[in-house]
Amino acid sequence: MRTTLICYALSLASAFATTVGEIRVHSVQPEVFDFKFSSVVSSHAPATLAFNGVNGETVFARVGEPVGGYTLRAFSPSANDRGVATLEGPDDRRYALEMGTPLPQPGHVVCLVSLKNGGWIYARPGKTFELGGDTVTVQLAGTNQVTLSTVNASHCPTLLTAAEQAQLQSMWDARRREQEAAMQAARERAAEAREQQRVNSILAGTKVPRAADARRKVYPTGTVRGRRPRTSNTFTVGTEYRYPVAYDIVPIVTCTHDGRTVTRPAFVPTRFTTRRVSFGITSR
Repeated sequence: MRTTLICYALSLASAFATTVGEIRVHSVQPEVFDFKFSSVVSSHAPATLAFNGVNGETVFARVGEPVGGYTLRAFSPSANDRGVATLEGPDDRRYALEMGTPLPQPGHVVCLVSLKNGGWIYARPGKTFELGGDTVTVQLAGTNQVTLSTVNASHCPTLLTAAEQAQLQSMWDARRREQEAAMQAARERAAEAREQQRVNSILAGTKVPRAADARRKVYPTGTVRGRRPRTSNTFTVGTEYRYPVAYDIVPIVTCTHDGRTVTRPAFVPTRFTTRRVSFGITSR
C-alpha cells in the first residue's frame, strides 16, 4: 500500500492524546540508509552537497562537515553527473551513496499514523516513542506483522484502510491550507510593515535606505561613470533590470521514487530594486 504522506502532519506525540488503539500501519518498506545523497548544490571546490534524511530533513554539507550523526568524508564526481558521496559513522564504518539512489539496508521500516491527529512517524524495530503518557516500543516490523509494546501489553496495529486514508488525507489537506494561509498572512504583514516604515521615513523627511544605495555612486554632471567629460562625439549605451534584494524561504514537499516525502527549502523573491548598467562610447 503506497500513498502520499503530507509533511505538515504533527508528530504522534501531540497535544491531542493518541492511544495505541488509534495507531495504524501506513506502509512497511525495505530499510534504507538514514540519508540519501540528493544533489550537488555547488560544484565549486569545495563542493556543497545536499542530503535528504528519512525523517524529511535536508542537510547541506561540504567534505569534513557533519550530516546528521555522520561525517561527509569524500565526494567523487562521475561522468554521468551523478557522483558518489562517502559518509562515515561514529563506528568508523563508511557508506558510499550514489546520487539519487537510496542505499539499501537489512530489515524493514514501518510508517505509523495516528487516526486521532494525523501525526506520523517512521520507525525501525527497537524504536521507542511517547504516546499518551506511555512509552511505546516497536518490537517487530515486517511485511506480515507489526508489533508494538508498552509496559503492560502488546498491540498489533492493522493496515490503514481506504476509508481511514481518505479521512487522514482530508485532515492533512486542511492542515496544509491553514499553514499556507498563515504563511501568506505573515508575508502580507511583513510587506505592510516595510511599507509603513517607508511612509514614516518620507513623512519624517528622511530617505528610505535601499540595498542598492550602498553601491551606487554619484558622478559629476557631464561625465560617463566619472571618467571622461562628455563631448559631441561621446554617447552612452545602457539598460535597466530588476534585481531581487529580499527573499522568503518556503517549504516545498516532494515525493521520492520510493514513496517517501521530503521537504526542501525554496527561495522566493519578495522585493526587487531597479539596477542600471551603462558604458560610454567615444568616436575619434
